Amino acid sequence: MLINEIVKEIPSSILLTELIFNPLEKKIKAGEAVLTTDKSITVTGTTLSNDDFTHWIENIEKIKWIDKVLIAHFGKNDANETEFSIKIRLK
Repeated sequence: MLINEIVKEIPSSILLTELIFNPLEKKIKAGEAVLTTDKSITVTGTTLSNDDFTHWIENIEKIKWIDKVLIAHFGKNDANETEFSIKIRLK
């Protein structure tokens, strides 16, 4: 249900390439505890429209169980596509 609310409003100009619920805090190493970031979702992808991306972020921020949306990365890659990575903190 949480993920559905985030992705249901995605415009056709945005393509998600990764969505991680409670992402790892660091790489997994043998003999060490696996640490995750609780109440967090990381989303990465590409967009063809900066305006659509902005409106999508604004819609995500209005969802009642979301505390904060942080744009961790936004810029052009070598193929001249606009890539993004956002971190969503849940309440």
